[in-house]
Amino acid sequence: MLTTLALATVLLAPAQDPMMPPIPKKELAALSFLTGRFTGSGTGDDGTGKSMKMTGTSNGVMEFDRWLNLHADYNMGPEGTLEGRFMVTYNATKKEYVGTWFDNFSEVPLMAHGYLEGKYLVFFSEEFEMMPGQKTIFKIVYSKESASSYKFSIKAKMGQDWMPMMAMTYKKR
Repeated sequence: MLTTLALATVLLAPAQDPMMPPIPKKELAALSFLTGRFTGSGTGDDGTGKSMKMTGTSNGVMEFDRWLNLHADYNMGPEGTLEGRFMVTYNATKKEYVGTWFDNFSEVPLMAHGYLEGKYLVFFSEEFEMMPGQKTIFKIVYSKESASSYKFSIKAKMGQDWMPMMAMTYKKR
């Protein structure tokens, strides 16, 4: 009976594809502070260099045991509502976090690579043209503040200097 049960367990268990690296459970578990439903407030650049108050929400869900689907929206006053999705995973082969951001203000996805250091999850975007002829890199930082809150910030580098674009604080609903 015990032998039959053991054999059935082995035969019915999903097999690990030998061509795929194992799921990096530790690295993906480190993203858990971004899962759940959050409400946030903060400030952002209004496009003219002036600061404006912003509110928003985020909803993070792990999908396929491998991807964090982080959906966010930001009320940007007269600019409207920016709505986007950041799909993040850990590339065990390259030993880095990778993500792709999609939003309703852009026709091109933003690719990013990152690392975890202490409470900080840091991403740098690939270089892109924010405006024609203007090479830009984003630095995106998520900071775990507690079991029920995190901070989020974006800076843009156009030339030599980093400029703050957005800073938000989120609390679980």
